[in-house]
Amino acid sequence: MSGKTTIGVDAGGTAIKGVLLRGEKVERSISIPSPKNGIEPFVEAIAQVARELRDGQEIPVGLGIASPYSHETGEILDPPNLPVKGRYPLKAEVERLLGCHVEVDNDANAAALGEWAMGAGRGSRVMLCLTLGTGIGGGMVIHGEVFRGAHGFGAEFGHINVDPCGPPCGCGSRGCLEAMASATALVRIYHKLKKGKGKTMPPKEIYLLAKENDHCAKKAFEEVGKALGRGLASLINALDPDTVVIGGGLSNAWDVLCEPVRAEMGSRLLTKYPQRVRLVPAELGTFGGAIGAACLVNVETSDNSFFEEGGIP
Repeated sequence: MSGKTTIGVDAGGTAIKGVLLRGEKVERSISIPSPKNGIEPFVEAIAQVARELRDGQEIPVGLGIASPYSHETGEILDPPNLPVKGRYPLKAEVERLLGCHVEVDNDANAAALGEWAMGAGRGSRVMLCLTLGTGIGGGMVIHGEVFRGAHGFGAEFGHINVDPCGPPCGCGSRGCLEAMASATALVRIYHKLKKGKGKTMPPKEIYLLAKENDHCAKKAFEEVGKALGRGLASLINALDPDTVVIGGGLSNAWDVLCEPVRAEMGSRLLTKYPQRVRLVPAELGTFGGAIGAACLVNVETSDNSFFEEGGIP
């Protein structure tokens, strides 16, 4: 198994990324912009990335897709950021284009599996993974198995409620973790504190301002951190993980975010002893989702002893 070669493709609304993974080594990576002009060009782009990485060889393919995904039917279901509405038979179409079996999962589940197998969650028994970006994705790995729930839609951690009177969420509810602790929330909070003055700042610039002790930027990170801490405390009290991995673009600001997160989380944990949970940023970086997708066909057992040493170079 240590020499197994797989391909992973991470298909989102902005980019389609792929890796050729040999054992634990990324031998090649590709990233292309996601087509916006319909689902057929989007699916063809997924297949093209996989074809380029396969280079004519018979190599198994895993796909992480930024959408709710039904394992029963192989369909994506009303993806918010992909060029399709309703249901679409993604698995069958990608398999038709590639002429091979393809393992498919929600991108957050794939990212969580990658971090468990080869990243910050290595060696954990019960691991939660939250990806903080435009929204908040979630995944849970229990003894090496991805937890998907009874209907395949489990671990939607971005939609636990942290404030019933909070801001509206894209899901139709209010005060979801996603509405209060995502990169989108950070931007909204920062500009509210600025009272609408100045140009719209992207998350990276707000982070740089916080590093320079800008009051509004630091306060925005504090509010986001507290909301995330409240959400994490609820998840930890309910699920008792040994590791929580924080990924996504906002994890790049972990040095600013971690203090308010840890303080708020620690004050709300049911059982308070210091080493109960390991809270760490993700390690796999930009291609973490694609690496996780490759792990959909690379991880064949709940025993992760294979991943004890080494890592991505």
